[in-house]
Amino acid sequence: MSNYKIRNPAGKLSSQQLKQVIEYVHEHLGEEMSLTALADQTNLSAFHFARLFKKSLGLSPHQYMLQNRVERAKRLITKTDRPDLADIALQVGFYDQAHFTKAFKRVVGLPPKGFFKQAAS
Repeated sequence: MSNYKIRNPAGKLSSQQLKQVIEYVHEHLGEEMSLTALADQTNLSAFHFARLFKKSLGLSPHQYMLQNRVERAKRLITKTDRPDLADIALQVGFYDQAHFTKAFKRVVGLPPKGFFKQAAS
């Protein structure tokens, strides 16, 4: 038995670990996801996973989930003539419309209603 630990290249997640986590995020985007649940996908501690994830993608796991939730929301908003923003917020994993609106505006630069009006014109 050796005492060597398997190291990830340059302090990043392996491509397989990254692929697994990204797939997990996309499959569970509408659900609450904890850092521990994400770390479990890679068999790493939450702390170590978060550090490697950020080095791999340049975003924290939370920022990555937020961006993907907003991107999915943008697609849902533009699919209909009268988007139900509260429903869309829940579908993409926000716990309420206020949290959704704040996060959406931070990522996109416009609130969801403003984005919809801009996309519809």
